[in-house]
Amino acid sequence: IEERIEGRVLPEEEALASAFASDLCVVTGDSPTDPEVTAEAAAVFDLDGRDVIYSKNAFERLYPASITKILTALIVMEQCPLDEMVTYSNEAVNSINWQTDSNIGIQAGEQITVEQSLYGLLVGSANEVANALAEHVSGSVQDFAKLMNERAEALGCVDSHFANANGIFDENHYTSAYDMAQIARAFFSNDLLCKISGTATYTIPRSATVSK
Repeated sequence: IEERIEGRVLPEEEALASAFASDLCVVTGDSPTDPEVTAEAAAVFDLDGRDVIYSKNAFERLYPASITKILTALIVMEQCPLDEMVTYSNEAVNSINWQTDSNIGIQAGEQITVEQSLYGLLVGSANEVANALAEHVSGSVQDFAKLMNERAEALGCVDSHFANANGIFDENHYTSAYDMAQIARAFFSNDLLCKISGTATYTIPRSATVSK
């Protein structure tokens, strides 16, 4: 790989970084204050022209909560056939707080497909589904979190660290508006993920592997 800037041949690592950065939006500061934007941080990009339309604290590290599931879904989509069966382990199902956490009521030992699980993840925002998908891909939530961090870095994220697949609070689980825009860009480039995320309701049918 060779790239020249002002007549100078860049070393390979610099050339790679320069080529990679050319595909990203560059934020140079906050936009003028907008009283209608109450979020602590925000970023709006024109991904075709690589223009920054609006930014507010774009690089501030914040806790992402359930928007974590965008990255979880993206990785699952990249790693798994849609018709694979996902087995919901006792750990995946019963490690969440059933009183306060979003869930779809699936029981330990039940099985549904990857595609059905993605609907549960993105339509139901189900925390046990995120856990089960993480285990399905990587064997454990901890190993899946490593994969999340690798994928985030590959997408150009610079202020993110993921510790779980569902966004349950952890001090070591954070991202920024800028980084989420990079993740969302990859997510919304997938037609099926767009379809699922735009679905209002979805019913997983009863089967031999689902009790209700």
